[in-house]
Amino acid sequence: DNAVFREFNPRQQLEEEERLHGAKMGKLEAEMAAVFRQKVQEKEGKLKQSEEELHSRHQQMKAVLEKQRIELEDKRNRVGNNQPQNTSMDAAAAAVLAHTGEPVQRMPSKDKKKRGFF
Repeated sequence: DNAVFREFNPRQQLEEEERLHGAKMGKLEAEMAAVFRQKVQEKEGKLKQSEEELHSRHQQMKAVLEKQRIELEDKRNRVGNNQPQNTSMDAAAAAVLAHTGEPVQRMPSKDKKKRGFF
């Protein structure tokens, strides 16, 4: 049989191996690029979702603060000018304390300034 005594050409075999290796590497590179694109899309989706959640939370907090502001102004209007405005400031400080859990640092009022020697 001539198939058994076929001629062996090492150069041709190396070229064939290089071609197969190149094809295999190209396939692996394409697969890696596809996985990379998929992961990038997933990360972008997560970031977009996170951004939407943050925006939603911001809007909710803004609405809550606006509601508190309106309530405080209503209280101030109901109390009238008979009492000093410190009570409205105390109510605002109490609202902040209830919301954040931290007391408000206030500046000394103009009425309670320390008097000088003269």
